[in-house]
Amino acid sequence: MSRRQDQFAAVLREAVQEVIEKGLNDPRVQGMITVTGVRVSPDLADAFVSVSVLPEDKQTLTMHGLRAGTAYIWREVGKLVDSRRLPKLYFEVDSSTKTQAKVLDALSKIQDHERPKGWGQPPKPEGEA
Repeated sequence: MSRRQDQFAAVLREAVQEVIEKGLNDPRVQGMITVTGVRVSPDLADAFVSVSVLPEDKQTLTMHGLRAGTAYIWREVGKLVDSRRLPKLYFEVDSSTKTQAKVLDALSKIQDHERPKGWGQPPKPEGEA
């Protein structure tokens, strides 16, 4: 992406996050919703908004709610972003944070399994048994 696209994507990410944090009048939109990134097309006509939803069991329903509320979110973002033309928003699930959490959890289990007894304990002073 060009510098212009990167800057515009950052502004859009913050604006979309702010609109979602204010709340949407849709009971399907639940859980902790985080806008993890925005990709903007070279002509700035389309913006792909990556969203992470926790807990995972609310993800599908929340995404339906976000997609249904796209027009409202677009209007509210337009009030926050100073641009002549606002791109069309497309919401997509970002599962990278969940994948990272699973990898870190697996590494933690491996590390705990391979540590010798007494690992992390301060050494005993000489002369003590």
